[in-house]
Amino acid sequence: MFLVPRIEGLRDLHDLPRDRAPVLFDEIDRLSRILVDEFQAEKINEAALGYQVPQLKVHVIDRYASDVTWSGNVWNAGVVQDVDLAVVGTHRTT
Repeated sequence: MFLVPRIEGLRDLHDLPRDRAPVLFDEIDRLSRILVDEFQAEKINEAALGYQVPQLKVHVIDRYASDVTWSGNVWNAGVVQDVDLAVVGTHRTT
């Protein structure tokens, strides 16, 4: 999953206004806890990447010992799995 701040023109984390940084970090924390509590993630990886789309987005990735790439890179590996939107929807913020 990834989070995109609703501030136009952000390209990198350092572009985020300091007064908005706590909001983003709170959302990262909340999403990470949902992935652990609801999906039993064994590890959470966070990354602010955006090579193809020049918009700040923070990837929050749930990891499991059963991952094809458990001790390595998650990019371009494995098969995408559907997320139970009913579970995620109960934790949605506006």
